[in-house]
Amino acid sequence: MSHATIEQIHGIIDRTLGEPERERLMVHITSCQKCSGVLALEQSIVKAIRNAPLVKPSGQFTAKVMERILPGNSGSLLFRALSAGGKTLAMIAVLAVVGYVLTLNVPGDEGKGRTESSQFMKTFSQYYQEASRFISAQSKEMSRGMVETTAAKQWEIIGMIVMTFVILLLIDRHVVRPLMKLKL
Repeated sequence: MSHATIEQIHGIIDRTLGEPERERLMVHITSCQKCSGVLALEQSIVKAIRNAPLVKPSGQFTAKVMERILPGNSGSLLFRALSAGGKTLAMIAVLAVVGYVLTLNVPGDEGKGRTESSQFMKTFSQYYQEASRFISAQSKEMSRGMVETTAAKQWEIIGMIVMTFVILLLIDRHVVRPLMKLKL
């Protein structure tokens, strides 16, 4: 008989071989020094693996691994806010360029086809003037009704601001970050 293969030896150790084949291999292994040595070695490896203590990695190790896997997911609230601010500035720049292009006078195109851009500018100017009037009226009304606040009222406002930041921090830690890890 030829020597037992490593798959057959693993089948004996894992008890996945059928009984007739297992008995046939055991007869060979008891008479073959090479096969019995391989079986003993494999059994000692399996025993060592099963008896090895489980090592739990530290939280820092897990955080470092996750940072390498998902580098965009970590970062402070300030970093993400600045990143979002950069995206907002990029959108404003794109809108400015589009607005500029819409108001360009193309040579040879005087008087035809540019009424849309001049109408756009008129509408934009009207909205801007209305918004400016509304804001100035509201600020005048607020300044008329403003009463000197006491020190207690100021501390109450500061307390509310601090509480708002704490709530936002808790929402970030316990809602936003777990949702970001889900990869919806």
